[in-house]
Amino acid sequence: MSDLPNATKYRDLVDANPDMKAVIWSSLVLHDARSRNVMKEFIGSEEQRLPVCEKTDLNKGAAEDVVFTTMAPVRGQGVLGENELKSNTHKLNYGTFRVTVDLLRHAVSFTQLMNHMRKLSPHQASAKVMTEWYARKEEDDIQLTLREKALNEHPENLVRTGGRSSQADLDFADTFNTSAIEEAKAKLIAQGGMEIAMDNAPSGADNPQYILFGTDQVLRPLRRSQQYLLALRDADRRGDENRLFRGRYAMWENMVIYPHSMKIDSADGRQGSPLQPLAFLGTALSGDSATEVTGGGEKYAAGTSDYMAYLGGYHWKLHDSEDAPDGLGTKTFYAIIYNLTGEDKGKYEGISWSGSGNDGTKLTGVTRGVASILSDQDDNHTYDHPSGSMIIPCTENGVPLGYVLAMGAHALYYAKGSIPAEPIFHWDDFKNSRGEAHLTGVGMQGIRGMSPYRDTIKRLPNFLLIETAYSIPGVDLSASEA
Repeated sequence: MSDLPNATKYRDLVDANPDMKAVIWSSLVLHDARSRNVMKEFIGSEEQRLPVCEKTDLNKGAAEDVVFTTMAPVRGQGVLGENELKSNTHKLNYGTFRVTVDLLRHAVSFTQLMNHMRKLSPHQASAKVMTEWYARKEEDDIQLTLREKALNEHPENLVRTGGRSSQADLDFADTFNTSAIEEAKAKLIAQGGMEIAMDNAPSGADNPQYILFGTDQVLRPLRRSQQYLLALRDADRRGDENRLFRGRYAMWENMVIYPHSMKIDSADGRQGSPLQPLAFLGTALSGDSATEVTGGGEKYAAGTSDYMAYLGGYHWKLHDSEDAPDGLGTKTFYAIIYNLTGEDKGKYEGISWSGSGNDGTKLTGVTRGVASILSDQDDNHTYDHPSGSMIIPCTENGVPLGYVLAMGAHALYYAKGSIPAEPIFHWDDFKNSRGEAHLTGVGMQGIRGMSPYRDTIKRLPNFLLIETAYSIPGVDLSASEA
């Protein structure tokens, strides 16, 4: 009996798509999962002063801690004249923080028959897919570690557009703008955030530089800001090289604005971005009695992958023994289920759930028809949602939620252990004379962990999370805005 599942079989591929018989000879297997680490420009050594500081301790194995040491600056008045110094010295104030590393593994498997198809190389294809999976997991871990720390454990690292004091106060008009940039920079400086670079003003004054990172959809309202547009018109270069025409973002307050494009692919798993979370409805909903909302979309209506992993309440773990933040399981989260197809296209419903109701695959214990998002008496309301409807995290008043990371140097420490990253293989069943087994598994593994930098008084000084409203192309929430 095999312990490796027949995860990919030629027969299943042909049953799902008869055209596979015609294209199976291709020398390359093209796939839609175009994952890549969009934060690769931010990762470097301690000397490079980038947001993610990478450290490798080859002596560390799974479930071990890598310890980092910090030291506080020294203050005091010193002594003047002939006054004694030896009894007025200051001691050095050290602090430490730990990053637990653990073994992370994942794999895909296929049958030997796939090897016999003309020019098909499942080993190469599987290795490529797994390499990209590892990169996507790495970029998600970085973003979610910072996002969840600010949302659940360190409220001092959270700011909101419009100067709002609570998430519920956010309005549809509180989108990302120049004021948010200026507030983020002022707060980073005030809390001792380490700059990635230091410029000098004409007067000679220091002008620290930080990075703003978010999805293009969440950052895009900045390009509609009157103040920002005037600056691009009056201060930027003329002609078709102007950033306004080329879709680029100019620095503001010496803050580097780094957008990335969030794409929806065909993977059986989470979609969107940690900074622009969303999901797609799996099993269709009919009526208001169902309290379970599954993920996956029309293609994966009965799937079991991590479709809801970006949504509120899910405990995104970095090591196996990591506990969920206090209170996460009892917090209330909100979302809109918006119909993209069907007779009720464009209609939607507000839902809520507690953190303990999100296991990554589905939402359970869901409250339907949240009136503060949209009354069930409104013409735009519906309780019926086809598979593939969009699930949009929002405030309790139906304002879609997005996030932007403001980061200085060493916002996060990324520790790697004795196995930074390597391919892994497994074979089952009978082998041929060339040593090829009928069932093959190809995967990736690595010992790794990460944590925000902590100073000697346990602050996380080198990053902020900006919570903001944003609009989604093709999604009309005008009923909620009214």
